[in-house]
Amino acid sequence: MMTHDALRVVEALMADLDCPRSLTVAILCRYEQWDQIASLKATPVDYLDSESYWAASMATDLLRKCADLPTTLDLDAITLDKWWQAERQCFVTNRRFDELLDRGPLIGDPYLERVGAVLASVRKNLEWLIGEAPPSTWEGAFGPGATVSDRSGYTTVPDKMSSVPTLTRDALFHLVPWTGTLWAKAQANLGHSPSFVRGNVYFTVPKDSTTHRPCAKEPSLNAYYQRGLGLVMAERLRARGIDLKDGKRVHMLVACRASQTSDACTIDLSSASDTIAHSVVNCVFPRRWASALNSLRSPMTRINNRWVRLEKFSSMGNGFTFELETALFTAICMTASGLVPSARQGRTLLVFGDDIIVDQAHSEAVINLLKFFGFTPNERKTFLEGPFRESCGGDYWCGVAVRPHFIEKLPREPHEWISLANGLRRASSRRFPSIRRTWFKVVDQIPIAARHRGPVELGDTVIHDDESRWSTKLEDSIRYVRTWSPVRHRKVGWWGFGYDVQMASILRVSFPDTDRIGVAAPEKDRYLIPRDGVLGYGPRWVAFS
Repeated sequence: MMTHDALRVVEALMADLDCPRSLTVAILCRYEQWDQIASLKATPVDYLDSESYWAASMATDLLRKCADLPTTLDLDAITLDKWWQAERQCFVTNRRFDELLDRGPLIGDPYLERVGAVLASVRKNLEWLIGEAPPSTWEGAFGPGATVSDRSGYTTVPDKMSSVPTLTRDALFHLVPWTGTLWAKAQANLGHSPSFVRGNVYFTVPKDSTTHRPCAKEPSLNAYYQRGLGLVMAERLRARGIDLKDGKRVHMLVACRASQTSDACTIDLSSASDTIAHSVVNCVFPRRWASALNSLRSPMTRINNRWVRLEKFSSMGNGFTFELETALFTAICMTASGLVPSARQGRTLLVFGDDIIVDQAHSEAVINLLKFFGFTPNERKTFLEGPFRESCGGDYWCGVAVRPHFIEKLPREPHEWISLANGLRRASSRRFPSIRRTWFKVVDQIPIAARHRGPVELGDTVIHDDESRWSTKLEDSIRYVRTWSPVRHRKVGWWGFGYDVQMASILRVSFPDTDRIGVAAPEKDRYLIPRDGVLGYGPRWVAFS
């Protein structure tokens, strides 16, 4: 439920914003109309300038992504219905592409000849982007999430190497390289043998106050080689100028510029990964790439204790979905824009997952071709003209940042209040004086013992403030800043795993960022800090300069 302290902060911010939308939200909060708050939208076309839109979006979106907003909506049912809608959409796309493949580009049929030329162009572009084929074998990689074999909370690399490996029948080929790994040796010593499953398992994660995000837990061996193949694809894309590691920053910069010049537009797709139909991938990806991808995808999903044969190719949770959609959408945009391989200089074309930026002159052609391949542009987040552009979390109006702050979880602990204070300051930027009263109300919720101020570079371990107000000390010519940082963690000790699992974990894999290795003094016992393993916060001095 909405806490009294959080409600006071929301009401204070609505008063500081002082606009028609903030008045609406304040009234709805007073009468606890949470469903109406969750359904509010702020659309740039309805506003005349950046400041009025920023104030309205701050009021509208502050609670929009709050997962624990006390609405009466059945989020699980809404998410499941959305999942089935995506499956029906993929079914229609599969039927259309299967018919096209069966009939072929018949001579004398202008429509089919044109379709054949489009498909050939997309296939050629994909071949240029990622090559004719993946390597004959590739190293797998562990992701941070749960799998069919590994439940949430037990997802460190040693945990995954200790559980019984699972795979689909189509992934049988990948047992050959796997048997030569230390992971396989450790499994043999544990007396385990791989177990076949029919596919992945449906689950959801919080998205906003109106719906969850549908995902799937993949079989562990499938997920291992999926992630490895995704990294191969990412490396091929990087060689063609698409650097996914830096993609978000580049998209934000280009979106900012496009909001000033209007020479490019930003396109977002609804349920992008869930609407990649399997016939589309089989039709346009190079044959050996399609074969490798098909061998690792889950053909079925277990949902509500029954198995469903999938119309989509892959879902969120699959280790190569993000790279696959980036490559596919890039190839489609190249075809629609008339770009040929190796001749992209001077043309705007950026793709990062389902975030797309293209030249304004080609936007209509790109959208039409995306629709042909079964995708649905998100009209609320697609901007073809006007002063507003949005991409990868960056919102800009004529070059001015207007991204609001989202409360994703109602703050209760000191570190959560610190994060809210910093989020409000970051979102307001040069407008900070107008919401200073609200900011002080947030800071007042932070205990004095945790109220340490410091630089932006230290993230949410400090309250961002002017340098004159930082909590610092000087030792050996090094300046330390006092922070409120994680000081207690859930530790997974190495001694809980067999020797073979320990050796396999250390020697054969790279650890995800979520698995941090630590050493406990004075015993020098080595341990892992798993994903979401923070148990407590406290004051700590951190070297800064």
